[in-house]
Amino acid sequence: MSTIALPTTTSPAPSPASPGRLAALRTWVIQRGVLFALLTTPMLALFGGFLLRYTTLPVSTLLVFGSWALLPLWISYRRSVSRDPDEPVHHIHLYLKWAVLPYVTFSVVRILPFYLFGINYWGVWYNFGAQLTGERPGTLPALLAGMAMYTIQGIALNTSFFVLFKRWSLLNALLYIGVWFSSLFNFVFPVYSLAGDKLTPTWYAIDIVAHFAMALTAWSMPGLWEGILPRLRFPAQAGVLAGAAVLVILPYAFGIDRAVQWQFAAQAAVERAAMAQVTIGTEAGPVRVTAGGNQARYEFGLQVAHRTYLNTNGLERDVGIGPAQVTGQIISSGRPIAWCYGYAGPLPSPNKVPDPRSFATALAADARVTVPVVCYGPANSSQGAHQVVVEWTARAALAGDQTQQVRDFRSQEQVALDRAGPGR
Repeated sequence: MSTIALPTTTSPAPSPASPGRLAALRTWVIQRGVLFALLTTPMLALFGGFLLRYTTLPVSTLLVFGSWALLPLWISYRRSVSRDPDEPVHHIHLYLKWAVLPYVTFSVVRILPFYLFGINYWGVWYNFGAQLTGERPGTLPALLAGMAMYTIQGIALNTSFFVLFKRWSLLNALLYIGVWFSSLFNFVFPVYSLAGDKLTPTWYAIDIVAHFAMALTAWSMPGLWEGILPRLRFPAQAGVLAGAAVLVILPYAFGIDRAVQWQFAAQAAVERAAMAQVTIGTEAGPVRVTAGGNQARYEFGLQVAHRTYLNTNGLERDVGIGPAQVTGQIISSGRPIAWCYGYAGPLPSPNKVPDPRSFATALAADARVTVPVVCYGPANSSQGAHQVVVEWTARAALAGDQTQQVRDFRSQEQVALDRAGPGR
């Protein structure tokens, strides 16, 4: 009996990564990776402290201060030991210069859409500043703090592009800034941060165009600063530098001007109109009365409604209400039979809820809030009565980002009695 020997193949054991690849990776990490990580901590702070909220923005900002304290030490060390003239630490001053115009272009191209569609680009700066400093959103201190954060993030993002890539090609710029970061922001901001915003396709289109404009500007910077500008004569050089200075100042100056000259007053008008729509009324249903001993206790509620409005940043917000104080009386057969009092501190509001889904839930829950009112009178005063007149006055503090006022609400209406206990 013969046997047929089948050919067998043995796979060679996987070989470890070649020393050349490991050395190249180690060189990349030392020359570019560490510097890239130190430069991008403002973006990590933005995502970790503001967008994804793994911690608070002030705490995550401490990471930025720590990394930027290490940055000059690392640059100094690498310059002293590096023999590679192409290593980024030797050119970091150029990269920082090249990073300025791209990030301001991101906002400059959004000025025209503000007039066309009413979508402003500085609205998110209020949120940055409010979370960082604790100032109220919609105020100048919050706006200025947000501008500072925007500046740091913009310079960090664009400097990291020149550090990360050896070739600053148009394709690399479009992929890194125009596609990668645009995709991150268009997903993370709406899902995790822009609570109360009703984003439209126009908003997404404007943001994508702005990212691509930033990418194109970043790609053009080496050629502009190191190629075109040195070849120009003095008058032309001065004109280019003056134009660049105007471009840098423009988004800040325009944002502050529109905020001070238009938005603050417009927001106050929106808030006053929203406060005029707020209603406080007697909750539907009978007044509950319980008699015990010589005293009768009456209970009813006042319902607060119509608080929601759209602010000038396009965000849904609630009018803040509270404290609220209620006084009144219950009348039967033309005479008072009980005297009432109610008090409520600041009512629940979704305005400080940063997560969009939690915000929507809180907004729906807070659409109608009840303030309890309790009245006391003689136990036998309402015997035989099936209906009484409830008369009350409520004084409530109303608050928005720009406006506060105290408003009085009054009502007198006939309601049924719901008896419990002795005397029913």
